[in-house]
Amino acid sequence: MRADGMEEAEAALERIDLMRDRTGAGYAACWRALREARGDVVRAIVLLEDRAPREGWGRTVAEVGGGLLRVAGEVGAVRLAVRRRGRTLAELPAVAGVAAAVLFPRATAVGVLVALATRCSLAVERPPVALPQA
Repeated sequence: MRADGMEEAEAALERIDLMRDRTGAGYAACWRALREARGDVVRAIVLLEDRAPREGWGRTVAEVGGGLLRVAGEVGAVRLAVRRRGRTLAELPAVAGVAAAVLFPRATAVGVLVALATRCSLAVERPPVALPQA
């Protein structure tokens, strides 16, 4: 393949990746829309967004945002507790524990090992679910 062909293919892949990031569509759908739009990325994205409800892969901002807020609310209610001999030594939101594990994985691993070596227990607590009154 000539260098020109490789450069064109790479440019097309970059445009398709941009379209996939913006729309959530697959490679084939993006490629078809890009060809139909004669290389115009904006027009191709508009075509994809118009087709999304019919093809069943599109998501609205409200659906994605609502789902993220629901998950964040559920995760925010979960807590991690470190206990020793029935006494709570530390308690923190699970989100903080996950953030620490992502940002400081070695320190988190050492902390967990020390807690277990000193016979502490680690508990994940979820608040009780309130049942609707009948």
